[in-house]
Amino acid sequence: MNNHEKERKGINVHVQERALREIYFPGFEACVKQGGAKTFMSAYNKINGTACSANGELLTKLLREEWGFDGIVISDWGGVYDSVEAIKAGNDLEMPQIDNRSESAEGSEGLQTFYGGTGFDGSSYLKVFEGDALCERAQVL
Repeated sequence: MNNHEKERKGINVHVQERALREIYFPGFEACVKQGGAKTFMSAYNKINGTACSANGELLTKLLREEWGFDGIVISDWGGVYDSVEAIKAGNDLEMPQIDNRSESAEGSEGLQTFYGGTGFDGSSYLKVFEGDALCERAQVL
């Protein structure tokens, strides 16, 4: 839906559900259901006001629940604008690991890095680092 490079990190694409399902989604759905894709990358742009990297409707409800995707979702390089929201939405790995503190994350003052992922047991988690020291590993979902 973001078919140009100019302002790709700031573009907000407005598109109706029908167009998404009939035009944009079929190729991705085929990758999951027919091709057995194991990795997806979340995009820089927003769709209907929500950043792709923090869009639970796309990453969890559609990709994982409706299509049955069981792989990992990796953000585009620098494409996460709120690490906590991205993890909650279904992003498994933020590239690169940078400081994207959520304003809603309590006690985040002074912490430098959030890193989220999925554990071997399938649970989602958030690691909080201050410098190189692991401060906390918290269950997110």
